[in-house]
Amino acid sequence: MKTIKRAFGAGAALALVGAFLTPSVANADLAVPKTTWPVCDDFRVDFCIESIAIRPLGTRSDLVLTWYESGEGPEVAEAVSPATMIEGPEVIEPGSSGEFSTVLDELYAEVPRSFVYTGAGEATTVDGIDATATIAVGADVEQGDGTLELFVDLNLDGEYSVDEMVASKYIAIGSQSLVGTGAQETQAGRATSGRWTHEKWVDYGLDAYGYDGLTIDLKTANLFTNHLFFTVYPVKADDDNVTTIATRTDGSALAANLNMDDKVTVKVRTGEILTGVSIAVANSMSFLAEKPETIEAEEEGAEPEIVNGTLTISGTPVPVPQIRSITQCVGEESTATAVVNTMQGFVLVENDDMGFGVDGLSGRMVVGSNGASCGISTPVWDDATESLTWQAGAPHFEPGGEVTNKGFYKAIIPANDALLLWGLENPKSAVTALTIQVTEEAGGPAVAASKIAYLHGNIIIDVTGFEFSKPKIKISKKPGAKFATKRTITCTDPNTKERIVLTDSYGCPTAEVAAYKQTKMKQHTQYNLNSAQKAQIVRSLDRYIEANKFICTGIWLEGATLKQKIDARRNAKQACDYAKSLDPTLSYWYQTKSTKAPSYKNSVLITMKAQY
Repeated sequence: MKTIKRAFGAGAALALVGAFLTPSVANADLAVPKTTWPVCDDFRVDFCIESIAIRPLGTRSDLVLTWYESGEGPEVAEAVSPATMIEGPEVIEPGSSGEFSTVLDELYAEVPRSFVYTGAGEATTVDGIDATATIAVGADVEQGDGTLELFVDLNLDGEYSVDEMVASKYIAIGSQSLVGTGAQETQAGRATSGRWTHEKWVDYGLDAYGYDGLTIDLKTANLFTNHLFFTVYPVKADDDNVTTIATRTDGSALAANLNMDDKVTVKVRTGEILTGVSIAVANSMSFLAEKPETIEAEEEGAEPEIVNGTLTISGTPVPVPQIRSITQCVGEESTATAVVNTMQGFVLVENDDMGFGVDGLSGRMVVGSNGASCGISTPVWDDATESLTWQAGAPHFEPGGEVTNKGFYKAIIPANDALLLWGLENPKSAVTALTIQVTEEAGGPAVAASKIAYLHGNIIIDVTGFEFSKPKIKISKKPGAKFATKRTITCTDPNTKERIVLTDSYGCPTAEVAAYKQTKMKQHTQYNLNSAQKAQIVRSLDRYIEANKFICTGIWLEGATLKQKIDARRNAKQACDYAKSLDPTLSYWYQTKSTKAPSYKNSVLITMKAQY
């Protein structure tokens, strides 16, 4: 049996996912800082945090945050956040109800108001100056949501129009491990060196969960390894902008909840690190690595330029059951201390002598789960049964000891990895050729919804709804399905470019997938795409099956007329529309840009990206 990458577990508190990694000696040729990485500046140009951005779900673009040292902060005008105008819970558990009231400025003290609710459960409302709403959810509702809107009769005409809605509140319905615990009161925890925030943090309602910015604690998982572990933390700032970790007020010392509706994107400079398998304690997390490069000098005798690598991490927080003692991970009677909305991850370093596993795999496998407090593992490969096994762990019960913790597990397996592991030559047949088995800690089958899909050059394994404490997920060949036969084959090593002979192998390893590819289309000479341009688009899609983003940029020459700019936009749209008609599964975007190069006039630049 081979471990594709090391399993790891967690102990008490929030940042324990990387606490029990098995120590081993790191590669002497690769030195990675063992303490928390600082913010990049003119002096610290590597192994540092370059940027953090946030995008509340439903908004159109990322909000790029600015770093402020503790004691400093943006100039913020006094403002009332709409998030504070409705008082009441963010989460309602099945079989219970939530009470809501208004918190408005004295200006509206004598103005009637009204609540309107849309969503799961039943609402009882009382209109008037002391308006209230009660939302009751039946015990048979497993999961749902709703929106509570507050209207104020500003013109005192006895009616509530659309223009008189002053606030709305999203309400999640379900158990803690499914939907989190919502916004809660926060207090100052341990000191931080600063925060990433924005001058309109309050204006945009980003303070709804009781924190004033973010920070990321990224460093090696322990002092004996080069593999990386990170946690995104909420930060509070007092009146003097002194910053601390925002924590709960229940005495647990756990970090406060992050808003599950905020997508967080972090870009770090990783020096000479080559990243491999990544583990996400988050939803929809993607890892985009840019490899370090050596650019040869143009002048004879000059030193080559080394462009160090970067890693961009993006995802949304998930509710994770927390523990204070590893004893809370034993048996089916174990109970979590709390459930905290958090975002964490672990990145394995490839160019390190601690790596081991099945030869030829790409290192681009990503796994994710909310079961981290009692141990989450990367895949373990069994040669004899040709099966991959994962494990995720958390206490069996939510706080209170009555409702079971529910979990999810997701894996993204590159298609060529599936060829090398199982002999799956046609990855599109994965849905019928592979089978998923979920077993409970005691060994019996677990109740879970599982599916296998193929998308953008990857096999997607998605398992949801199982109960903790330590379920195992196993994927193996389905009897009777079509697979390749192992044989002796001659391949080209993707790294050395030398010819190698592999025995007892299903296929050849492939080179690392490019983060993006660009193609300059033939110049437009008419109003519609011609056959040559369509052929270019077809080739682009066929040769980059791993891509999930397709961007068309119409180019116009500086000094162009308005008509020429409109033509450039039309050309870009036509290219994207045609590509979308061939493969609607990609994300498409078209735009225009100017150039000084006449050779690009009337052309479209196609950029395809592989970001997960």
